[in-house]
Amino acid sequence: MPTLLPQSTPFTGRGTSDLGSLTHGLIGSHIQFLSDGQVPSNLLERMYAVAYALIEANPNATRVLATEAASLAFRYLTEFPPRPPWRLLGVEYDTGEGPVDLAWANTSTNEMFFDEVKTSRVATGRQVPSAWLAQTRRYAAAGAAAMGESFLGVRLVPLMAADTARLVRHGEPVRLLAHTAEAPLRLAARSGGGR
Repeated sequence: MPTLLPQSTPFTGRGTSDLGSLTHGLIGSHIQFLSDGQVPSNLLERMYAVAYALIEANPNATRVLATEAASLAFRYLTEFPPRPPWRLLGVEYDTGEGPVDLAWANTSTNEMFFDEVKTSRVATGRQVPSAWLAQTRRYAAAGAAAMGESFLGVRLVPLMAADTARLVRHGEPVRLLAHTAEAPLRLAARSGGGR
């Protein structure tokens, strides 16, 4: 069953996926406020409090992890959420090839896309790690197999290097994005997205 909350809690800060899962959960639990007219900056204090409550670590580690997760969720909520008729279907959504971070559905067209949100500092320049591309290709293949032409692809979203966001579609070249809230899958005019 899809959920808008993180699947694994509490977080200790020692797990390699804690920052990512906590960030995804903050996005999922706060996206609804944007459609109610809130702006992301008004949500920062609330996201920090939610993150802080979900972390079981010493006070310094808790403060650092909560701050980083709230900051990354803020960045996503500021730059990446599509506008209605898109709605968030789930967080850590099961694709059949592993859980993708966010799944979006268009309530008017029944189309769908996934977001694979990266919270690490690995991306440098215009490059992203090949392991990230392999992962998003698996999710793109799974989405296409399950939904056919209704599946539009996977956005690879490195939050620490948001200008390197890419669209990965099954059987197609990877392309750089020039997304907007109204056109979340708009491609950049010139794309060198393969890596």
